[in-house]
Amino acid sequence: MVNRQININTDDERFVIESVLEGDSQKFGIFVDRYYKKIFSYILKSTNNKTDSEDLTQETFIDAFRNLSHFRQNSRMSTWLYSIAHNKIKNYYNRTLRKNLDTLPEILNNSHDEIANNPQYHLENAELIINLDRAIGALPEELRETLLLVFFEEMSYSDTAGILDIPEGTVKSRIFRARKILSEYLIKNELV
Repeated sequence: MVNRQININTDDERFVIESVLEGDSQKFGIFVDRYYKKIFSYILKSTNNKTDSEDLTQETFIDAFRNLSHFRQNSRMSTWLYSIAHNKIKNYYNRTLRKNLDTLPEILNNSHDEIANNPQYHLENAELIINLDRAIGALPEELRETLLLVFFEEMSYSDTAGILDIPEGTVKSRIFRARKILSEYLIKNELV
């Protein structure tokens, strides 16, 4: 994978899509170059497993390539890729949880362990970061995934609604509920 940022607008995206659909499959690499890091980062924040995240990211792009003819060009390519990645994450958790339900606490606490073992995080706010990470991990899935997209992936409410296939008002409601739960958790545990 090439580590360069390619800026393309919606018209350029349409041109690239048409070129790929007409047989120039190499042009799909433009989307891989443009969105790979963002999709990988989003998946990694959900799985906390680098190897699995790499696999899921590759699967996301393979599915996008195979199904490009089904892409409705009324949304951006990034929104569509996040939607595919979102479904990959859901399938990943379904497979993982079915294999071994006993590993759920470990999955939720992986990022805590990574922070706890990283010396750069042993600052004054390390306890807050660890506890906030636990609180986010304990949120109901629908709230957690919405929060990850809006705050950590910096997606707009509109794009988040498109990815999750829910109304924009539902995104706002979920963010409100997630913030309230996190705030109550931090106050209850005297972390703020």
